[in-house]
Amino acid sequence: MKGKNVVITGGAGFIGSHLAERLAFGNDVTVIDDFSSGSARNLSGFSNKIKIIKKDISKSGPIKKELRGCDVLFHLAANPDVALSGLNNNLHLRSDVVGTYNVLEAARLNHVKTVVFTSSSTVYGRAEEMPIKEEYGPLFPISFYGASKLACESYMYAFAANYGIRTISLRLANIIGPRNKRGVVYKFVEQIKRNKPLTIFSDGRQRKPYTYVDDCISALLISESKSKGTCQVYNVASKDTLTVNDIAAIISHETGVKARQEHSQNWIGDVEHYELDTGKLRKLGWRPKYGSLEAIRLTIRHLL
Repeated sequence: MKGKNVVITGGAGFIGSHLAERLAFGNDVTVIDDFSSGSARNLSGFSNKIKIIKKDISKSGPIKKELRGCDVLFHLAANPDVALSGLNNNLHLRSDVVGTYNVLEAARLNHVKTVVFTSSSTVYGRAEEMPIKEEYGPLFPISFYGASKLACESYMYAFAANYGIRTISLRLANIIGPRNKRGVVYKFVEQIKRNKPLTIFSDGRQRKPYTYVDDCISALLISESKSKGTCQVYNVASKDTLTVNDIAAIISHETGVKARQEHSQNWIGDVEHYELDTGKLRKLGWRPKYGSLEAIRLTIRHLL
């Protein structure tokens, strides 16, 4: 992508900052973020190349003036804490669902042609078919985070159908890499950095794909440039999967710290096992460079 006016909501966050960095050279990039979970440090290496606006899209109504002249809107702003939604069931309603409506309404008012949205594999819930294809349904998310992402997808569909906005939803699976400060890999590494035991607080058998952030950014850009039709949805995930026990073993190998198990219940809303079919995105030319194992190793070495 070159020579476009691009707006990224949540652009100071983990994934958003990587996207902003990729697009900052050759495009007119505006980052909108409330910095509740994102950080100015994520943008420090290229902040002079972009415009940064501090704003909470869930509180201030349609962000009409911020989207003037926008060619492509990447909507990544959301509360990223999946586990916390089980303790606070309206947490994602305001930040994610209301925020998404505000963004889409602003896009409509400014005649933005394309909106790319980062959804989540959590919309599938405990699917009965593996690997899961985009056409799988009906969808029954078991976390409030997943429910909010599915609601946001529905608004994407509705705005596409009513106003002709080209909308693209990417169902992401466990994106990891530099600047990531959530999830099992980050928590394990933090235990070691704080001289605490490497502890698995579960049975460790949860099996999932892990996707390196560079591959996620490629998926965002390829879907924007090559997706056809008014409304599309794509899975984004590595082909292979790893268990929590596998990840602990990799970290032990990298650091020499032995892991120990402390059995407890998984957090509310956790999907213990899933695999995603990414054939639809691969048909557009997406070729991930890293599998789950490589993604884990690269992330561990960076965090350490």
